[in-house]
Amino acid sequence: MKTLRLAFSRIITYFLENKIIFVLYFIGTVASVFMMIFYYGNTLTFKTGVNNDSISFRLFQIDFTFSQNVTAEALEKLKSFEQDYDIQDIILYSVLDKNGNDTIDPEYTVEYEQGQKVYCFSGDEIPPITYLEEGTTDGNVIPVESYLYNNNDVMYNPKSNIFTDKQLKQNVTVAPKGKTENIKIQGQDFKTIRNESVSDYVIPIEKYFDSNIRTCRIEICVSERFSKDSMSLYSDFLDDWLKELYPDSAFDIKTPGTYYGSEDAANMQGFATIIAVFIVALISFMLLLKYLMDSCRRENSILMMVGAKRKRIILINLLENIILTLSSSAVAVVLHIALYDSLVTKINLYKNITYSAQDYLIIVLLAIGLSLIVQIPFIFTYWFKNIRNIKEG
Repeated sequence: MKTLRLAFSRIITYFLENKIIFVLYFIGTVASVFMMIFYYGNTLTFKTGVNNDSISFRLFQIDFTFSQNVTAEALEKLKSFEQDYDIQDIILYSVLDKNGNDTIDPEYTVEYEQGQKVYCFSGDEIPPITYLEEGTTDGNVIPVESYLYNNNDVMYNPKSNIFTDKQLKQNVTVAPKGKTENIKIQGQDFKTIRNESVSDYVIPIEKYFDSNIRTCRIEICVSERFSKDSMSLYSDFLDDWLKELYPDSAFDIKTPGTYYGSEDAANMQGFATIIAVFIVALISFMLLLKYLMDSCRRENSILMMVGAKRKRIILINLLENIILTLSSSAVAVVLHIALYDSLVTKINLYKNITYSAQDYLIIVLLAIGLSLIVQIPFIFTYWFKNIRNIKEG
């Protein structure tokens, strides 16, 4: 307790004897912490919310090794997941031969080569099919897809609600750009009503089921991104659902886990950037703090002459730093909260960034920890100086 009182007493002495230096140091550290708060909110993806609505973080993909018959009744069972969630849309994919008949039994995989979408099948009779950005194919197959909820704001191209209520009952298709001819599906004529930036022919879901064409891929888009635990539970749920419906089929489930990992890496990089910037800024102002501490070198030498150990002197200096950093951090937090609506929101790089008490606490603790690390080289010399060196330093 005496050590703490002594640290406070010395801080008051710094202010009384070196007002300008003390004020410059305090303003500098407040500004550094304020900018640290700003970068914390605008750099870390979990704060910016930049990925919250991204479909990549909400899409679960099922690839069948061999195409399967998927019915509306089977898809209804997907709604029985035990946690509260909502399916935004489900997309079904099928690959038909060039005459529109369901005769292809592919081992179906998709690869991306230099921005091109490549469908690969087993067997030499069906070479790989390349989909360019314009949606053209080599003509060996007719790729078909359909949205259970008529594209409920899942894909931007085509936009929400691909078909009107009337068209949902008709044999119509939205074709890739450059494809104007009508197609046949299982012997039925489908009229092309327009072109969109899609790779596959899109048909109404009712006609997809009526045609009895088999499905080689299912994509499930949930309305909100899952936590990592929920994502794992949902993957297990899908696995059980598929094994019950198709016990003799092989399949592959892809979750958004890869994107979660990329996001974690981006957050770590963001934290590293924040720490580096804060340390660089803090070093400049730590020189001012060293000047203030050196102004008390005579007092330090007297303390050592009357029996104070070097550890005690260093502890006092560390406590001074903690008190000053905690004070400046508190001022920075109060300023950030007070100016958030009038100033900070106008300079934020992203909209709707919110800060919780936990966020501010993390920043304050981080600032104190980094300031102590930066201070170590400045006080380390006390280990090697005798009383005379300190007094005359």
